[in-house]
Amino acid sequence: MNLENLIKLSLVPRVGQAKIRKLISKFETPENVFNASIQDLIQIEGIEKATAEKILSFDSDKFLEKQISSLEKTGAEAIHFWHSDYPQLLKEIHSPPLILYVLGKLPTLKEIPIAVVGTRAPTVYGKFVTEKIVNELVERNCTIVSGFARGIDSISHRCTVAKEAKTVAVLGSGLDVIYPSENKDLVDKVLFNGGAIVSEFPFGTRPDSRNFPIRNRIVSGMSLGVVVVEAGIKSGAKITADIALEQGKEVFAIPGPINSPKSAGTNQLIQNGAKLTTGIEDIVQELEFYFNVDAKEKQTSLLPQLLPEEESFVSSLEPNGTHIDKIAEITKIPVFRCLTIALALELKGIVKQYPGKFFIKS
Repeated sequence: MNLENLIKLSLVPRVGQAKIRKLISKFETPENVFNASIQDLIQIEGIEKATAEKILSFDSDKFLEKQISSLEKTGAEAIHFWHSDYPQLLKEIHSPPLILYVLGKLPTLKEIPIAVVGTRAPTVYGKFVTEKIVNELVERNCTIVSGFARGIDSISHRCTVAKEAKTVAVLGSGLDVIYPSENKDLVDKVLFNGGAIVSEFPFGTRPDSRNFPIRNRIVSGMSLGVVVVEAGIKSGAKITADIALEQGKEVFAIPGPINSPKSAGTNQLIQNGAKLTTGIEDIVQELEFYFNVDAKEKQTSLLPQLLPEEESFVSSLEPNGTHIDKIAEITKIPVFRCLTIALALELKGIVKQYPGKFFIKS
């Protein structure tokens, strides 16, 4: 898929990501979209004649040249939704980003990506808890994901790089617009330790307030779980936690004083079913198989009697879990059939399913 044309298509006004996915599903490539007729384009749900005309007449050569030039100059990558390096966890959320602009290396599931978020103005208690939780997560080889904002986010990133561990910073601006400015020194430290700076916004995008809720779904989407340290009822961190719950992710909330507005959001999350979290063991308990991969390995020879397709399914599973699409690719069995096999194996107690259609041996 031609990256330049995909970026160009993403820049067309009022052609959002959902419409682009429909267009690519029908026409297969951005080139075919731009070469299609108006009559062909308006056959796609949501594409009216005026929108089709905009697609075919859209001219963004100068802006597109700037994007490509910025990618080359910074050494960043633009990873589209259909690329093999696109994070599998992020693919599973509602409305995943069409393109991720990435400096550095994205984490794998083996690197246990966990998000840590919270207020921009933490108390002494909030700072202490963040450092404690992050240090414990890093000691268990987790990758810390956060939103690069002031407060809890920045503390999380700085604690991680101080331990020479991996962290992922998700921006609400373009990769070339580092916000807040006091975090500019963090960029090199994040990259030096094998982490990544990520944004779905093109180069040159300013950190407008409307960008941050959009960013938040990526923070939670590319993580196995979200730890919330101090969050007001209407804070950005609380929004991230709510999004994570909608995505089916584990949410770990740090309890705080009942008279502290900065803990009102986390306390409410606990009331609504989030995991009350006071330390690393609370997180390990919910995500056990990622922290204890070796203990989960089993010999296929010890399995009960299985049908050939079931044996093939089980043999395809990696120790840290395998996505259903990967299982279908390895076994050469259609995805819909793999899901049926998975259900049968779950009933036999041989495999377990985790959020995002990941499967692991029981």
